[in-house]
Amino acid sequence: MSSDGFGEIMKQVPEETLIPNNDEQLDSLVQKLLGNKIFGRVRGQFKAELPELIKLIDEADSPSDFCRRFDRWAADQRMMGNLLAQLRRDRWSFAEGELTTLLCTAGYTLAGETVPPRGDRARDAHHPRL
Repeated sequence: MSSDGFGEIMKQVPEETLIPNNDEQLDSLVQKLLGNKIFGRVRGQFKAELPELIKLIDEADSPSDFCRRFDRWAADQRMMGNLLAQLRRDRWSFAEGELTTLLCTAGYTLAGETVPPRGDRARDAHHPRL
């Protein structure tokens, strides 16, 4: 097993497969995590992200579907993070603050915005690009 990843790809578990007891499950988990560099980097840091990951797992039909959904979610996060980084780099602190609030508060609107964008293309005279 590579120390960078989890080595094997988990396959769909058929319904008739016997589920190992707790000790066997723990032993298997320890083997997967022992010396794993990725786990070492993220251990203890998922508190804020875990609810979103659980939601993606619950919505997914399979581990592969989870990965597709996660990739879309991560790409969205990356784009918004990039925009925030640009605003910070350029010292546009007001715009950075507004975007931060928009990303954290579902009902928050910008001055002149009539409907908060949520997958649709709400536009108005002050913010034609929204």
